[in-house]
Amino acid sequence: MKDVMAQITRLICPLGALIVIVFFFLPWANGSLSIGDVKLIDINLSGNDIGGSMWIVFAAGLIIIAAFVISLNQNLVRKAQVLVVISNAIALIVILIKYIVTDTPEDLNLDQYLTVTVEYGAILTLMGFLVTLVGIPFLKAQVTDNNNDLKAWRH
Repeated sequence: MKDVMAQITRLICPLGALIVIVFFFLPWANGSLSIGDVKLIDINLSGNDIGGSMWIVFAAGLIIIAAFVISLNQNLVRKAQVLVVISNAIALIVILIKYIVTDTPEDLNLDQYLTVTVEYGAILTLMGFLVTLVGIPFLKAQVTDNNNDLKAWRH
């Protein structure tokens, strides 16, 4: 039973990365631009639609999955763990900067006309990164006892 739990917990980190990759393409923001009662534009954006530097978030998910594969080698476990931490940090910084810095000119005040809500894609992408961080201690090389495997094969 302990071996089964060890195998399952090893998958926490790549599961978080998979969540990041999938929810990158789902709605991140929803809003509208309206003047008075007249709605001019509906806005629905995913990480893909935002584009630009947001592709770093998607790449971080792929890198974390690659780190999981690297962690299968006993000698590279620590490097894989560091790679997950660095990928998480860079992706979260990119998301934070994109959230704080807007592309609209400062003299153009759209606050009274623009309403935007954060959607589940952004929230679950962030949760995926949190899951990968929780899974870091469980990134370990798979150790098998070759003698037991050989004995089981002979019988």
